[in-house]
Amino acid sequence: VTLPLKKGEITPQVVAEVELSDRFLKEFNIALPQGSVSGRGLGRLTLALGKEDRKAFSLSSNLKGVGLSVPQIGWSFPQAQSGTFEINGELSSPPKIESVSLSAEGLSAKGQIRLTEAGELDRVNLTALKVGNWLESSVLLTGRGAGKAPAVAVTGGWIDLRKTSFGGESGSNNGKAEGGGPITLSLDKLIVSEGITLTNFAGRFETAKGFDGVFQARVNGKAPVRGQVLPQNGRTGFRITSDDAGAVFAAAGLLKKASGGELDLTMRPARQAGIYDGALRVKNIRLREAPAMAALLSAVSVVGLLEQLDGQGIPFMEVDADFHLSPTTATVLRSSAVGASIGLSMDGTYDLKSGVMNMQGVVSPLYLLNGIGSILTRKGEGLLGFNYRLEGQAANPKVFVNPLSIFTPGMFREIFRRPPPKVTQ
Repeated sequence: VTLPLKKGEITPQVVAEVELSDRFLKEFNIALPQGSVSGRGLGRLTLALGKEDRKAFSLSSNLKGVGLSVPQIGWSFPQAQSGTFEINGELSSPPKIESVSLSAEGLSAKGQIRLTEAGELDRVNLTALKVGNWLESSVLLTGRGAGKAPAVAVTGGWIDLRKTSFGGESGSNNGKAEGGGPITLSLDKLIVSEGITLTNFAGRFETAKGFDGVFQARVNGKAPVRGQVLPQNGRTGFRITSDDAGAVFAAAGLLKKASGGELDLTMRPARQAGIYDGALRVKNIRLREAPAMAALLSAVSVVGLLEQLDGQGIPFMEVDADFHLSPTTATVLRSSAVGASIGLSMDGTYDLKSGVMNMQGVVSPLYLLNGIGSILTRKGEGLLGFNYRLEGQAANPKVFVNPLSIFTPGMFREIFRRPPPKVTQ
């Protein structure tokens, strides 16, 4: 016990070392998921014993010897490292925790904790939370009673999906408690890939058996979309739909003046964080003022379709694409666009950052008649068609057409083109 002087009066203090461990949590009835804390460290506790009932305390530690783990966000802190932990409050009934802060490798947080009259968790208000280089926001944890994981509300800020495996499986604490609690997200932005961001993102999710729920957002602040999130192999997959595919493509910077169309996009997580295998389906869309399409139609001298492209647009009844999306590159494994007046196939790569494309495929005019022979070739290709390549900037691509390929029936067309791109994990 120390007796420092303060304004001429004696203010007794208790200064002690306390153990920080899983046993400490159980002793003080602090309910964290099993495995959250491992090892053993020391903290410095200072307790002021003034004349009033108020007994202020502070507890600080360098966390040496303490291991921390939050698998739901892919974060862990090894026992050998050191960090900074500090908590300040008042010993009352229940205790009041006025401030808490944690700074460790890959995570920093500041906020307040409030307990119920029974001493259980009421809420944790983290006014500033940063995890690695993929999350920065404020978070509110609300207690749901003994044995239940708290509800989580993430408000403002951003999440970058390119740099995280956010949404893994939740534990069940050996059957003694539920899995993870419900999560509400209200983000300024959710970054999907280079140039594609979902803004005004709002959704509600369950985590008892993995990350599962629905959301609404806008693509780059413009076109509205609806979505569903599903757990897949310990990761998170997405399904995005829209009643205006053209507006979504324009907002993503892919097509400037496409209009209409029903969009259905699924993205399945690949083995590496931030990488997805995707499938795109669009029905009844019109394509207008597309530089790559205009250059291609000009190269094969389809004058009527060029005029249509500059007018009301070329209608496509069905668009299908299978692709691989990394943070910087979209690799089109196979795709087709089918309309009464034209059919297209395409595969290749598109750099999301620079806008450079390297594509190849077949363009088949008069597809309504020509497409009768498509059973002998790929979808989107007629019995007769021109092999083409598109290279360079998507806004002004270079077009290469093989005029002799028109005389080659679809079944022999492969000799005029390179193999489609392959994806390596």
